[in-house]
Amino acid sequence: MSEVRDVMSLSRRDFELYRDGYRDGYRDGIDRGREQADEEAQRLFNNAVGVVRAMARLEPWEDAQESRRARWAAAADERAS
Repeated sequence: MSEVRDVMSLSRRDFELYRDGYRDGYRDGIDRGREQADEEAQRLFNNAVGVVRAMARLEPWEDAQESRRARWAAAADERAS
């Protein structure tokens, strides 16, 4: 664990080292934050693509015919009642 020091009591050289370390850490944090935001945006985009593809997928012809017959039969039963 590092010791707590008063920045104002540092020598000029130590303060410059502290400042350079802080700046590098800050930049690395910003870069990692951007990477995480890009990863999340990519994940959301991939999920959206999956939804659109699933919605655009056509039913096989036999399944479409069967569901059409079922809807017609249900409508005919409803009219007969």
